[in-house]
Amino acid sequence: MEELSEADLFLHVVDAAAPDLERRLAAVWDVLEEMGLRGTPELLVLNQVDRLPPGAGDALAERHGGVAVSARTRAGLDGLLDRAAQMLFREERTEHGRRRMAAISAGGEKR
Repeated sequence: MEELSEADLFLHVVDAAAPDLERRLAAVWDVLEEMGLRGTPELLVLNQVDRLPPGAGDALAERHGGVAVSARTRAGLDGLLDRAAQMLFREERTEHGRRRMAAISAGGEKR
């Protein structure tokens, strides 16, 4: 669990086609809250959008502030990477993130 507390970003992957999507989202958020990790930046990844009607995945992503992807068809993966990079490398990142990035830049950490 230590890794969770040191994370700069959570990728919260959920099945966009699940009929109980809202319940699944709330369940994860409740656990993160109980662990005191609700303040960690989170990128919601709505996977399996290929199983939804055209445009429905993008609408869900817009409503929840996430990204729509299909791991099967690879749709949306570039957008996922771009959005994660934006969130990780913006000025407001955590102190832990700044230290880690400095170590990586100095060649002291391999990831």
